[in-house]
Amino acid sequence: MATKQPLIISDALNDTDFKDSLSVMNLRLTSVMCVPLLERGNLIGIIYVGNDNVAQLFDQAALEILTIFRRAQALAADSQRASGPRVAARQTIAAGTAIERMPLR
Repeated sequence: MATKQPLIISDALNDTDFKDSLSVMNLRLTSVMCVPLLERGNLIGIIYVGNDNVAQLFDQAALEILTIFRRAQALAADSQRASGPRVAARQTIAAGTAIERMPLR
């Protein structure tokens, strides 16, 4: 995540940059996508989705959905700072529910 850009790894077990990652090895992940969580340009976390069964599972449309979820998380964090944790928790739950209902393909 050095570039702070959303990323798809189509075959993580055979990707030279990721095949030695502990999570990839331990979970035997084939397809991975991740987006950085940024606050004022600083990396504060990563949303990471992996699959251990299908290589090349994720496409740009799936990555865009994850990116939208990241934006919802950022809005919830901003709201939390402004309104308190209860409002932010409700917004986060609502965003997560909306994402769960979206088909990947």
